[in-house]
Amino acid sequence: MQIVGGGVDVAEYALPGSEELAVNAVLALGTKNAVLLANHGLIGTAKTIAEALTICRIVEKTAHVTVMARTLGSVPELSQDDVKKMRDFYLTSYGPGLKGERSQ
Repeated sequence: MQIVGGGVDVAEYALPGSEELAVNAVLALGTKNAVLLANHGLIGTAKTIAEALTICRIVEKTAHVTVMARTLGSVPELSQDDVKKMRDFYLTSYGPGLKGERSQ
């Protein structure tokens, strides 16, 4: 997923509002723009709230499509090289960079 930066990882569970949950989320997030908090839900990160909401919508839709596709058979994953190429393209040519949000 170009806008996310790859597959969405799951952060280890911790109590709501705890520092441990925040640390787990940051560790699982890494350089990506989305993370699933075990037993809590999805977090999308971006420079703007609108872009973070778009990220969350794309992750949710992708999860739904993946679950539905798996009912029909296996779902092949993209190679890490392809994910990196698409992410780079999104950041430099296709995505928010066209509007100047990621320039500089």
